[in-house]
Amino acid sequence: MITSLRPTVQRTLGLVRRTLRVSERLTRRVASDTFGAVQRLQHVRSAPKPGMDDLTLANKVETELFRPADAPKGSVNVNVVDSVVYLRGEVKRPEQINELERRTRQIPEVRDVENLLHLRKTPAPTRADTPRSQQRTGTPRRTGAGARGSEGS
Repeated sequence: MITSLRPTVQRTLGLVRRTLRVSERLTRRVASDTFGAVQRLQHVRSAPKPGMDDLTLANKVETELFRPADAPKGSVNVNVVDSVVYLRGEVKRPEQINELERRTRQIPEVRDVENLLHLRKTPAPTRADTPRSQQRTGTPRRTGAGARGSEGS
């Protein structure tokens, strides 16, 4: 009689061992996923790195913007002056203009963004032949006593 029960007992014990292995694996997976979620929440937006010069910031912005395979690498120019990023160039779709500006603003070291991007076959916003309502200057104009040309003649 004992010999007839042996296969049933072995099958039952094998099922128990397999269930324990699966439950251990599932426990490790849940713990790992929880740890990853906590780390992502703690590092949502990192603090700006101190002492980053404009050239390094320009390289960082280019790396972040042009990482995707479909990024407009050859048609967008990135300049940085005093942690203010200037985006110039042409893009294919209007959504790209907003997307590039949004992604640039997410970089913690960027103080401000001047978006001078425009669609292909449209005039640049800084050109003189652009309609006045669409013109944008790259830098603010200085007026008053401190402006050039107003020194003593």
